[in-house]
Amino acid sequence: MWIIAIITIIASLTGYASMTSQIALTRVADAARVTSLAANMASYRTGVVNYVNANPGTVGTVSAPAFPTGYVALNPPQWTNTVLNGGTIAVYSIGVSPPGLIKGLSALAQHSVMAGRANTASGRIEAPGTPANDQIPLPALTGITNGAAIWLAHRD
Repeated sequence: MWIIAIITIIASLTGYASMTSQIALTRVADAARVTSLAANMASYRTGVVNYVNANPGTVGTVSAPAFPTGYVALNPPQWTNTVLNGGTIAVYSIGVSPPGLIKGLSALAQHSVMAGRANTASGRIEAPGTPANDQIPLPALTGITNGAAIWLAHRD
């Protein structure tokens, strides 16, 4: 009788440990995915900024073939951009950004107020850790989704 109880307890603990490690692996995989997406968006942004600086008259959207080597396009595409008349360059996600991406972008942007979550209702960019009165205005962008990740730049 005692052997059955001990075997049941050991089996239960083994199952629990297995489930716990699976959850931990999922968290690690999710964190790696978010880090990879943030780095991909940063590379995309660099390509857009480099292109706009090399072609000062650019206004509108810079298409993917204009990017220098180093950027790997995702399928389906995750990012788009708009170059505004005043020299502001907006790079943002197509649709609502995945959980954790905004924090990853903020870290890559060194916690700049120019990287964050687009809040179309308030017309502000919500940068993590930035008080509401320090948030910068969201540029007038056609088709940006509320909750999209956005990272601004300016033409040199």
